[in-house]
Amino acid sequence: MAVMRVTITGVQHGSTIQNVVHMQRPEATTAEISGLPAFIVSHWINVFRLQQVNLFKYTNVMVQRVDVEENAINLPVSILGNISTGVGYPTFAAIIMTIRTAFFGRRGRGRVYFGGLKLDGSNSNVVEVNYLTAWQTNANTVLTNFSGGSSPTGWQLGVRGRAADDTFHSATNLAMRTTFGVQRRRNTGVGI
Repeated sequence: MAVMRVTITGVQHGSTIQNVVHMQRPEATTAEISGLPAFIVSHWINVFRLQQVNLFKYTNVMVQRVDVEENAINLPVSILGNISTGVGYPTFAAIIMTIRTAFFGRRGRGRVYFGGLKLDGSNSNVVEVNYLTAWQTNANTVLTNFSGGSSPTGWQLGVRGRAADDTFHSATNLAMRTTFGVQRRRNTGVGI
């Protein structure tokens, strides 16, 4: 069972926005592990960037096994958000996606912070309905893309704690929060 730590990095106005998610694939081959960064670009970044302003740029995807000692695989990228606008929220503002599993408590959930938000996407810090619906549609697409088995990528998105003995819990739902949050995880390798 290959459990991978995937670090997705982006930059907006010089501030780094970084998230760590976990993926697993039973009996993953070396070629499948090497191909995971490209899958993240095509089935994660290219889906979510549709709702991000072009002031936000994805810069790197790093993949590393957590179950065995191996060197990380880095894929430098330069992918801008898709919305052409001169106005975006400050770099600390984020829309938050909650990763839910069948388990309760801290070990059964995670979150991802997305920057590059369009300024007219909210009303009094509440995400505007059409903007939220578009984000949720993208989240549903990503859950389908990373649902394991016969999904387009074969990889399973999930939550894994920071302790070495923590187990992987498969994602059952991705939910976009209705209020904006503050991006607070900016350190390399710090995850959910």
